Amino acid sequence: MPVNIYEAWNQPLKEILIGLTRLSVSELRASHRKNPPKPAAHWDFNVHKIDYVEVERGLPDEDAPAFIEHYAIATPAKGWRRLLDKPLPGR
Repeated sequence: MPVNIYEAWNQPLKEILIGLTRLSVSELRASHRKNPPKPAAHWDFNVHKIDYVEVERGLPDEDAPAFIEHYAIATPAKGWRRLLDKPLPGR
């Protein structure tokens, strides 16, 4: 089943969470509010301004982990810290 790559930009903390999901952006946002991913466990999903962006759609499962690793390195955001969320169970 194809996988999507997303970014969640936490404006106050200047952190970008990059991850894999099968959910829509709105479903992912709701999922993160209920159960924050480990790399972003310190985020307050109900208070912080967090913008979600879908980066890539429909990657094969087997290609997604390598893609996300290379994507995170190749897309620097000056002054921002990047966090990786690679697990895929239901996300």
